[in-house]
Amino acid sequence: MSAIEKFVMTDYVKTSQLLQDSDDESTLIEELGKIGFFFKDGLGSQESFAPNVFADYMMHAVMAVRDGDDSIYLYHWKKHLYVEVREEMLKILCADVMNQICDLWTISRGAIGLEAFRNKIRITVKSFSSKFWLNLRNGPLNLKTMKLESHTPKRPLATQLPITYDPDASCPRFMQFMDEITNEDQELIDVLQEVIGYCLCQSVKAEKAFLFYGW
Repeated sequence: MSAIEKFVMTDYVKTSQLLQDSDDESTLIEELGKIGFFFKDGLGSQESFAPNVFADYMMHAVMAVRDGDDSIYLYHWKKHLYVEVREEMLKILCADVMNQICDLWTISRGAIGLEAFRNKIRITVKSFSSKFWLNLRNGPLNLKTMKLESHTPKRPLATQLPITYDPDASCPRFMQFMDEITNEDQELIDVLQEVIGYCLCQSVKAEKAFLFYGW
């Protein structure tokens, strides 16, 4: 994650899992119990914190996995890709979750809640790249079938091209450029387009390097 990118809880927490604020005290207490906060004699009384309950909530609220180096990745629901989340960002996430309705976060609760959550993350992803998928804004493109699929956290992709795929789109300026640099040599144009496509995917099956020169 970029150091200057603002961390927003709702980018990572499923909307369906967000706590619901209420004017009814019993409903509010029930909601806070979902994230591990329990009150002895109503709101304002001494509360207790159950880190394992908090961790269970987190495992339902976010899609969290590890990589081979034990780094933690969370699925970004708006960008539709997995993002590596550093320790400080995980701390912010836990604090924001605890403070959804009222200010319940403390340093100690945040620390033990995060530790319990981290210990629950058991899924390990060997690789976040695939030579058969090209992740685009409107979905991952299956390079075997050339069909656009739906975004899903079940497909571990951590990169995305800022392109909206349209199989019927035309590229007049690009094709003009191809004509200009090849002197309208269609065979050479076909080769260059194949090279560009090859560079977009993760496959190295051609085992080729490309050197471009001009005059």
